Amino acid sequence: MEDKKEKKELRKTIRFSKKELEEITQKANDLNMNFSQYIIYSALNKQIASKKNPLYKDLTTQLARVGNNLNQIAKVCNTEKAINKHIASNLILVVSELQKELSNISKKLNRTSDDL
Repeated sequence: MEDKKEKKELRKTIRFSKKELEEITQKANDLNMNFSQYIIYSALNKQIASKKNPLYKDLTTQLARVGNNLNQIAKVCNTEKAINKHIASNLILVVSELQKELSNISKKLNRTSDDL
């Protein structure tokens, strides 16, 4: 078996913003790598999380169901005459806070998926 390095004959052009280029160059320098080594290492050693990933799909489905249930609770609180107005207003506040949290979780899920 030969222990030769594979000859790199192919080139690919990629565009960066000035800020992106500076950040990538700095990361490469921090690891004592040249730019090409860092890009190749990063590209080959990180897994990409696809939105087709079953876990991602399952989590987003669950979040959607919880959001739907919260909307149904809010609707009942707004329309039901038998519920004490004080209780209804407290429930609406809780539902509103939960919806904000769900939105934050959803944004983080999307960011995580996009960043990987």
